Amino acid sequence: LQGQLQKNILIAKISANNIETKTLRQLGIPVPDKFNGTITSLIADFKGPVLDFPKLINGNIQVQAKGNYQQKVFSLQGRANKNGPTLTFHDAMITAESGTAYIQGQLQQDTLKANLKITTESLPLDLLTLTGKKIPKALDAQVSAQLQVQGHLLNPLVIGDVSLSGSFEEIPISLTTKGQYQTNNIQLKQLNLATYGEPVLSANGSYQNSRFKLHTHAQKLPTRLLATLGWYIQPGKFSADINAIGTVNDPNINGNISYQAMLSGYNEEGEKKDIDFSWDVDLNTNAQSLNIKSIITRSNLVSGELAISIPKKPYLEYGAEKFQSTEQKTTTKSTQSTNDIPINASIVGHFNLQTLSFFINPD
Repeated sequence: LQGQLQKNILIAKISANNIETKTLRQLGIPVPDKFNGTITSLIADFKGPVLDFPKLINGNIQVQAKGNYQQKVFSLQGRANKNGPTLTFHDAMITAESGTAYIQGQLQQDTLKANLKITTESLPLDLLTLTGKKIPKALDAQVSAQLQVQGHLLNPLVIGDVSLSGSFEEIPISLTTKGQYQTNNIQLKQLNLATYGEPVLSANGSYQNSRFKLHTHAQKLPTRLLATLGWYIQPGKFSADINAIGTVNDPNINGNISYQAMLSGYNEEGEKKDIDFSWDVDLNTNAQSLNIKSIITRSNLVSGELAISIPKKPYLEYGAEKFQSTEQKTTTKSTQSTNDIPINASIVGHFNLQTLSFFINPD
């Protein structure tokens, strides 16, 4: 530490090497519990009135550090400058495992308004577990992104694109998205998912002022990928084209879904064999209900037709009650009532019982 103090004005330069996080804790500097590391190099110079430290202090800092957080190894290096209320980050770089994140831009200390550029390259997706997010064990992927963060730091507007590449249960996948996000304002300009280099899913939409609009198109989407959403379906492929618009309390859905698979079942003689199976569904809603018309085909012969009408009101009320119980602490009695899922539907049609063999374990 070198410097001088003249009439309450401090001019100083600090240089330090190999400062352990335990030393920072001993000095009363807050450090996350599971963060362990070493500041390998720190150089700083600053100038300003001591009585207004650090609000009116201006200066520069350059730092290098390495360590681990929750057993994830990282390194950090970067430069920052403070001039009045403006903090400017120059070429800040964080490396974690095989990926890297870069941060540049400015943050206003007094208003918390930000204008930052964040770029990531091949960051392992499992780093999200550090934030408490659950990632399927079978999903092995890396994330790259180019993001612009603007506005108040507590409610920023985030604009940019994100890409993910890797595999899920040995299926190679690549996902690209482009859009912007702010509380109650989401614009999904483009989402594309590909497997084995072939596009299988695309989507675009928006959510603003409690209203949403979404268009989704799928073409031969492997059902195994649905396991990332917690949906486990026998191996096959989905195709779909769905439009949804409205509000959570009054959604309107129209479209079609097709599921095709080669499933193990029984023929008319009771012999076990692999049989072509398809389930084609048309969806539409009106003011009162969700209507589903489906045709089930096995070995190119229609084996069932069903028309299902589900009233919207009880399910929307259930969803609203469930959401409210999540947002607020309710009594045990009211929480119990939200777990009673309503069952209310009218079904017309016929169903070949042989088709049940696709869904019953013969053992």
